[in-house]
Amino acid sequence: MEVMKALDVARGTPGRSMRPNSNFVRRFHACTGEKDKVKVVQDYADGVFPAISCTMALGMGQNWSRVRRVIQMGRADPSSICQMIGRCGRDGRAGLAIILVEKTRKGGKNCVDDFDQSKKQGHNDRMDALAITLVCLRIAFLIDNMLGYIPLSVEDPSYIAEQAREKAAGFDICHCSNCMPNRAEGLIRNIKMMNVANMDEFLLKDWPVESIGRPKTTKRKNAGGDANGTQKKLKLSKPLQDLLSLQLTTDFASLFDHIYTKPMLFTASDLFGEKEIQAIIKDFGKLDGISSIRKVIGGQMIPGQLEVLHNSILSFTQGAFLDEENSIQDRANRLKELEEQKEQERAEAQAQEAERKREAAKVAKAIEDRIAEVEAEKQAARKQVEDVWKAEQALHMVKLIRLAGEKAEREGLKSIHRGRYIGGSA
Repeated sequence: MEVMKALDVARGTPGRSMRPNSNFVRRFHACTGEKDKVKVVQDYADGVFPAISCTMALGMGQNWSRVRRVIQMGRADPSSICQMIGRCGRDGRAGLAIILVEKTRKGGKNCVDDFDQSKKQGHNDRMDALAITLVCLRIAFLIDNMLGYIPLSVEDPSYIAEQAREKAAGFDICHCSNCMPNRAEGLIRNIKMMNVANMDEFLLKDWPVESIGRPKTTKRKNAGGDANGTQKKLKLSKPLQDLLSLQLTTDFASLFDHIYTKPMLFTASDLFGEKEIQAIIKDFGKLDGISSIRKVIGGQMIPGQLEVLHNSILSFTQGAFLDEENSIQDRANRLKELEEQKEQERAEAQAQEAERKREAAKVAKAIEDRIAEVEAEKQAARKQVEDVWKAEQALHMVKLIRLAGEKAEREGLKSIHRGRYIGGSA
């Protein structure tokens, strides 16, 4: 029941899945009546509705060729999961199996290092290992069925042996999310656009790393949002509004002309006109299916109208709208690159200015050191001249004293200088 309620929320059709004869999803559980079980199986086989919410019991003994996708929820065990996902892809075409696991299980083993490789994996260990292993999931399920454990490393001997066996036997390459992670991520990003007609293309498509299936929107408060709050309206620019209006008008007119080949008293614009187009433009972004389009325009006027409008909106979303979004992103990227370039130029200018200042400081220091050196040389030269002058004065004084003493001796006078010149130069 909760699964079906979640589907209603996602599709914007609250309560729709509770109808016993829903044309989208029905349930098959132990509490389902026996007649209802028979009717569910028969109607699904006849293509009356596309999805069943059920347990493993329904799949046992069934070999439906129209099952293209299995989504497994809940904590089972790897062998049971292998049985359940094996229900899809039985008509020779590729099938899609989606296994929902917990990113982090409280009290569980959430990384490879949490496992003791020497111990046997228990039931919970196998499920924890399945959630985190990076090996090929096809080989992982096979080894679990044969040996009772999930390999956690590509260097596991059993994994290497099985990989070599499959290669020698000419097995097709595996397309699981571990073998082709980019393809799996691209598929999940664009899965809302997948339908029965393009499923094979989506499963085998090599999605670009940054592929955008539906333009990303910025979350903002919007009092006019849808009742579930799952999507928000997008305001289109005037050129895009005109383009969407023209595309809706043209596509509906083509359908009208195809159905009404003879002249009628009413025209295509009488059935689908400006009022309906403006309603679609107003709620653009939250129209995620035929039911929401029916609600916005007030119902279908001619057979196939809702499908045509839905395809027209999808074409517009993946074309002109996405181009404008990409153009806006390109402009933002260019502005960012220019800002980064300016920032780099500013950084380089600052570095050059800092280098110039360092060089100027070096030159100033060299000049200052040279001035100090010249001043020191001048002081040394002055001191040398002064020392020479003092030496000359001392010699002159000695000479005067000697002469005075000699004169005193010749005159027989008592002199204070007598004998002071002894030992002096003659």
